[in-house]
Amino acid sequence: MKRTLLFLSMISILFWGCMKSQTKDSLTVQTHENQFSVATVLSIDVEDNYFAECVQRGLKKDFSKITFISGDRFREALYPWFEPRTAPKEISKLSALLSKPLVREQIEALGVELLIYVHGDTSQSNYDGILVGSGPYVAGYLASERKTNMWATVWNLKEKSRIGDTEVNFQGTVHVPWLGIPILIPAFTESSACSETVKRISNSLTGKDSHKEKSDNR
Repeated sequence: MKRTLLFLSMISILFWGCMKSQTKDSLTVQTHENQFSVATVLSIDVEDNYFAECVQRGLKKDFSKITFISGDRFREALYPWFEPRTAPKEISKLSALLSKPLVREQIEALGVELLIYVHGDTSQSNYDGILVGSGPYVAGYLASERKTNMWATVWNLKEKSRIGDTEVNFQGTVHVPWLGIPILIPAFTESSACSETVKRISNSLTGKDSHKEKSDNR
C-alpha cells in the first residue's frame, strides 16, 4: 500500500501544473489608481456567471477601496438594456445608451463607474489511454485535454470610454493514473484563466503596463 501511494505521489508531482497559456490584451494603463469607487462585473451570458463571479472576487481582494455590486443587481436595475442580447458591445452603442436620461439616472443611482464584461468557456476532450486487468486489479493511464478561454472588456462609465479588452487561454492535461483505483489529477484551467484575467485588469487599473501578448508553457 505504501509503495502504491508513493508511486501515485510521484506521478502527481510529475504531472501537476503542466499547462500552456496565451494572453493578449489592449487594456490601456490608467494614470489615476483611485479614480473608481464603485464597480460591477457583468457576465455576458448566464453560463458565464462562474467566470464573472471569480473575476469579481479577485478584484475585490486587489481593490479594497472599490465597492463591487453584483452583476445581477446591475442588470436588474438597468433592465432591459444590459440583458445578454441587448447589452452594448461597442463604445458607440454604449455612449448612445448612456445618453438616455433614464439609463444615466439608474447608473448614477447605483454609483457604478467601472463596468467589466466577462465571457468564458471550457471544453474538454474525451479520455484516451489504456487500461488492463479487471476489478481491483485494473492498471493503466488515461488523459484528457482541457481548455479554458476567457475574455473581458473594461468600460469607464464616467468618461464613456472603453479601457480595453483582454483575452486569456489556458490549456492543460487531466491525468488519471490507474493502479487498482483511479487517481484524478486535474488541470485547473478555469482558476488559472480567472487569476490571469484579474491580474491583467488590476495591472491596468493600477498603472502597470499590460498591453502585450504572452505565450507561456508551465
